[in-house]
Amino acid sequence: MEAISISVEVIIFEPSWLAIGEESIYGVRVSAGLRQPGRIRSIPAFAVASSLTEALEPPYCGGQPMTHQTLEDAARAALNDLGLLPPKSFEPDKFHVVDAEEGRRGNGAGRVKIFADGKGGFAQNWRTGERRSFFLEGGSASKPKPLSKRERARIDRERQRRQAEETAKRDQAACRALSIWQAAAPAPADHPYLVRKQIKPHGARIGRWRRIIERAAGRATLTIENALLLPLHDPSGTLRSLQAIFPAKHPVLNRDKDFLPGSGLAGLFWWIGPRPTQPDATVLIGEGFATCATLHEETGYRVYLAFTAGN
Repeated sequence: MEAISISVEVIIFEPSWLAIGEESIYGVRVSAGLRQPGRIRSIPAFAVASSLTEALEPPYCGGQPMTHQTLEDAARAALNDLGLLPPKSFEPDKFHVVDAEEGRRGNGAGRVKIFADGKGGFAQNWRTGERRSFFLEGGSASKPKPLSKRERARIDRERQRRQAEETAKRDQAACRALSIWQAAAPAPADHPYLVRKQIKPHGARIGRWRRIIERAAGRATLTIENALLLPLHDPSGTLRSLQAIFPAKHPVLNRDKDFLPGSGLAGLFWWIGPRPTQPDATVLIGEGFATCATLHEETGYRVYLAFTAGN
């Protein structure tokens, strides 16, 4: 029997602005290591108790307010100051998860948002806890100019339009996810990824994964066989998306994992192990499939997959 060591670090965010309704948001960082003679395998995981997607924007996020000629320049400067990389594009009134300059791609170490009025925003590095607010040249953090009724109505209409488009896109992706999942077969125990990670399938399936990529000659469809498929459910239990884990790192995508495009990720999850019968039973929350499978196999607890650190 392998021995397991688990360390837990509880991270409390300031409820004065990181809050959903009346419930403050907190997270738990879990590190699990399996120990055998002559070998140590470390598996990092991250869990958040609630999605930060609807977190309220603060009126002022600490540090000295920065002013610039364009708001995107101000946002990039704030991110640079925090050691974070900017997103490909900025969309107002929307949180963008960004990576730290140091670390693997997709580490999701920070977040940035430009406010709906287009006059300011804030960024935060979750690893360091540092925050920065930024404004247009001449903007003010303490006395912002109030929006007119017409401007507020325009912002509301634009927000509703974006939400409707996003909902329609995610519903279409959910239909694709269900079709792919139903056509897939139960994953065998000798799938290369399962063998490499020394874990069991736990209900995962295998199937064909297709991804549309952009080439110089135009769009092309990439087909990957024998992909390990994991379901992502919403709180009602409805299948909304899939994660594919390839037998090996794909040379074109330059990674061994992929999410179904257009399906979204915030608030989606999966689980390993039976539902606890006791209301005070212990459950675990982790990030990746290998981490969560290992934790379940070693503890017997039900483990929920968040899939990414920012979810």
